[in-house]
Amino acid sequence: MTGSEKLEIMVVEDNPLHQRTIADLQEEGHTVTLAEDFVSAVGLLGISSSGERKNDRRSFDALLTDLMIPYGNGFEFVGLSMEYRDTKEHPLGFPLLLAGMRLGIPYIGLYTDRNRHQGPEAASLSLFRSDFPSNEHSMPERMRFSGAFSTYTIEKPGIIDCTPTWYTSRVVLTGIAPGLGMGKYLLKDGTLTSKIEWNQRDQATEVKDWKSLLAYIRE
Repeated sequence: MTGSEKLEIMVVEDNPLHQRTIADLQEEGHTVTLAEDFVSAVGLLGISSSGERKNDRRSFDALLTDLMIPYGNGFEFVGLSMEYRDTKEHPLGFPLLLAGMRLGIPYIGLYTDRNRHQGPEAASLSLFRSDFPSNEHSMPERMRFSGAFSTYTIEKPGIIDCTPTWYTSRVVLTGIAPGLGMGKYLLKDGTLTSKIEWNQRDQATEVKDWKSLLAYIRE
């Protein structure tokens, strides 16, 4: 795919603050589908509760997901405790990332607004910095994963026909970093901007920049 090609994108984000910058993707001509919890995202990917892929699944060119998202309702794993079927956030961006790779989605980004001091799930993203562990403020790695999974049918007893399907996905895992071009600032007057003066930082809120994340993955 070329950098100018219009994509079908799924964004998984439950925070209205970080949903604001989805419009930047749409302004570039991309088609964006928003999912606000794990169940909705899995449904859009066309995966059943048994892990099988449905024939009527949507086809996406990019999956951009928050790290911490609610579970949602309607997708039942065997043995899942009722306490998880609520609005609390869990690090479900990781399994969504892996599901996207298995489906062969070309561009995948995992994004979090948590910093490394707010829990191990966010701190672990430092492993994917380009020069870890020397510089915790470096840009994240753009990683390319290739692999295969097989579907099989039993033609007759003792004879199994296996058909491998190869996939390649480009993946980035990152936190918000406006100073590195991976985020924006929301000012008190409601303005979103990419750059501010140093003395304005305490008066601004960092916001995810989905457009910049996608552009970085595609470089």
